[in-house]
Amino acid sequence: MLLVGGLCLFPVTGPLRATEPPAATVQQRGPEPSPETAFQAVLRRYCVGCHNQRTLTAGLALDTADLANVGAHADLWEGVVRKLRGGLMPPAGRPRPDEATYDALASWLERELDRTAAAQPNPGRTQTLHRLNRAEY
Repeated sequence: MLLVGGLCLFPVTGPLRATEPPAATVQQRGPEPSPETAFQAVLRRYCVGCHNQRTLTAGLALDTADLANVGAHADLWEGVVRKLRGGLMPPAGRPRPDEATYDALASWLERELDRTAAAQPNPGRTQTLHRLNRAEY
């Protein structure tokens, strides 16, 4: 025992652990939905009404787009991200998700596109420039 400033301090002999709530108060929930499933529901609710195979508004069909493999159709999803970041979709007068959901969808799509680009880089043309000689000029 150690006396410091009028307080009695006892040495701790075992590891300190946070107490766990009783089992009766812990609610059992099902597994969390994957981001693909959650965002597919957002797209179905706010986007697919106009952008589907039947109407093809702006030549875009999101009802058949695969969120599980965003990198396979990077050009499509980059266009979607541009419209979301610009606040252009859904258009004025149409139902919109709350700002947190809106931002989460755009951010998740950007991360998936970046992850795919990092895994499969495409640097474009890598040859050095060719300077023309007199005969070629």
